[in-house]
Amino acid sequence: TQSGDTLVLQKKSNFVSVHASCVHKQALKELLSDEQVQKSIANTKAAAHLKALEEFYVMVQREPDRVCYGPKQVFEAIEKCAVQTLMVVDSLFRNANVKLRRQYVDMVENARDQGATCQIFSSQHVSGEQLQKLSGIAGVLRFPLPEIGDIDSDAGLSDAGADDDGQKGQELDVDDFM
Repeated sequence: TQSGDTLVLQKKSNFVSVHASCVHKQALKELLSDEQVQKSIANTKAAAHLKALEEFYVMVQREPDRVCYGPKQVFEAIEKCAVQTLMVVDSLFRNANVKLRRQYVDMVENARDQGATCQIFSSQHVSGEQLQKLSGIAGVLRFPLPEIGDIDSDAGLSDAGADDDGQKGQELDVDDFM
């Protein structure tokens, strides 16, 4: 072997060969659901993120009052200490708008303080891309909140960032970071 091949040969057991039905990006979801791949990534963040997202989708079908997505819905759920699992895509923390970025950080910190499991998804991973389609932030709730469905899931964090003197901050919309 050549001198550069030794590292690859040492890591050979980490490689898995699987088949995908197509070569497009959508095939990643198919590959990640493969049993052999699942065993290989079992103890990784990616596996935990996929499991959390799958739990979210199952909950949407079975108990839609126990999920929230969109900044405004999630903010309200955190205010009511209802969030069990919070999922946030990392691109929200790289927003050019400092005030909006601070609101997302505060939401995550508040949810953690309430005992919620907070998972930060990579926007470069297929699970993060799926979460991004749901506005980049979503949560599974501890208990049903039927009234949260009345809040527009596309609504930004307008009232959430009120200043200390009682004035509302400028309307911050989810689209600001796109």
